Amino acid sequence: MPPSACGIGPPDQCRYCTLAATPERIPTTGWYPGCVGFSFSANTGKLLEVVVFLALRRKTSEVFYYTTPAGYGARVRSVDFYLPESRQLIQVAQSLSNPATRERELRAMVDAMRTLDISQGVILTDVNAEPVKENGSTITIRSFAEWLLDNS
Repeated sequence: MPPSACGIGPPDQCRYCTLAATPERIPTTGWYPGCVGFSFSANTGKLLEVVVFLALRRKTSEVFYYTTPAGYGARVRSVDFYLPESRQLIQVAQSLSNPATRERELRAMVDAMRTLDISQGVILTDVNAEPVKENGSTITIRSFAEWLLDNS
């Protein structure tokens, strides 16, 4: 039996990673009422995730999301995309201007990078920003639009 995406456990019992197509994480590309018309709704972040998912699926068939294991008193955190072939972690956030959002996204990325022993990660957001270096790891913060143009 082949190993799971993270290589830690069997694919049917891996508590470290799960396919992006599990029911609670299926990116929707079809019509639904929130997509119709012009609005400034909170759906923008989810729509960005769908666009990133579709761009990644054009390049690889193995697109997963990663959930960090929760230790005693720890919160489970997830990273939006994990590509096991290239060992890439990608997080998508509409904006990092809110300090709480920035901390949440960075913490999830750092936890996943530490668990998977990956030294670089990417957060896609509205604007480019300085890379964040923590514990020998580098998190690049890139503009969603720029990343999409580079990866098309």
